[in-house]
This record gives sequence, structure tokens and C-alpha cells, in this order.
Amino acid sequence: MKKLSILLIGILFWSCEEQMVVLPDATIETSGKSVIIEDLTGVDCPNCPAGSAAAASIISLYPNNVIAVGIHGDFLTTPLPESAYDFRTEEGVAFEEYFAPYFGKPAATINRVQIEGQSEFAISEPSLWLQYVEEELQKPQTISIELS
Repeated sequence: MKKLSILLIGILFWSCEEQMVVLPDATIETSGKSVIIEDLTGVDCPNCPAGSAAAASIISLYPNNVIAVGIHGDFLTTPLPESAYDFRTEEGVAFEEYFAPYFGKPAATINRVQIEGQSEFAISEPSLWLQYVEEELQKPQTISIELS
């Protein structure tokens, strides 16, 4: 009986053939909906290039659906001596105070939607921005603006 069991197990393993699993190419669906990333950044911010890179990466995935804007508020925005421009504005300071009063940088709002479970609108981890952009893109489009 033991020899028969071993023989059956051997036949099962011998008759198994590995099958290739074919995965279809992933497609990214686009719609007429647009999402805006408002990136709180600053000229004196050592971590802000990571936010700019995240925004650029998201735009490359959804070039017709994502708009990113860099906003210079008050924190880490004082121009360096070699800076040619001062990007600070009163509106940028007000935006930063309202949407991300206690955040470091980079931080961004995605469509100015407050993330469930957070008290602020800003998301301080650039690696999470794509997730929230995709959630916004999946929501139904509620308005259409056309220029003629």
C-alpha cells in the first residue's frame, strides 16, 4: 500500500506541467476630469524636490487630467541670496495657513478635498499623492468648462 501511494504521488508530480499565466497589458483610463495638485513648496526646503518629482511623475501618468501648481507660503520660502525671484505672495501665505497650518514641506492638497480621518487638507507624504489623485479621478465628473 505504501509503494502504491508513493507511485501515485510520483505520477501526479510527473504529470504536472507548469502553465504560463498571461497578464493583459495595464491600461490607464482617462476621462475629461481634471485633478489639481497644489504643492506647498519653498526655495529653502531640502525635501521639496521629492514633492516636485512626485507631481511630475503623476502628470506623466495622467498628462491630460492632472495639473500641478507650486505654492510658496511662509515656511521655508525666504529667497536665497542668489535667488533671482521671490515667489511668495499673500495668497500663498493664506493658503498655507488655511490648508496646512502645522505641516512640514513638501505637502499638497489634492482637489482641496479633506482626506477622511485627517484634520488638515494637506498630505505631507509625496508617495501618497498618486493614490489620492487616482481616487479623485475615479469620482464622477460634475462640471465641464469649455472655451469657444
